[in-house]
Amino acid sequence: MAQNKKKIHRENERRRPVRGKMRGALRSKEAHIEIQNGSSGTSPFGGLWLVVKLFRMLGLPDIVDSSLGVRHRRGYRDSDHVLALILLNLVGGQAVDHLKDLCGRLHFDRLGVFLPSPTATRNWLKEFHNDG
Repeated sequence: MAQNKKKIHRENERRRPVRGKMRGALRSKEAHIEIQNGSSGTSPFGGLWLVVKLFRMLGLPDIVDSSLGVRHRRGYRDSDHVLALILLNLVGGQAVDHLKDLCGRLHFDRLGVFLPSPTATRNWLKEFHNDG
């Protein structure tokens, strides 16, 4: 019984958040995350790459593409549009036209992430419209 309490106590100690200043890095299999205090060089776009990585790690591109099935063979995939709209929402974009600003600031294309243009996204969204 005493050993079980010690084991639970050790597990709880590991789960407790660190108080005070957090410096250093958290590592996972795919992403390297650094936590810094202060406001030097921070950006509201800083965490977006982690969102892209999480989107891919969870297998969401395949799930979205197989579930929606709006676009199969031409242009951007459904998952590209969904990811673009998620990123746009996270940075506070209010219109599809803000995708141009997002693409211009982030340069995700250098990392292999190609976000569709506002026109392509608008046309993709129109495919969900029902005339009825």
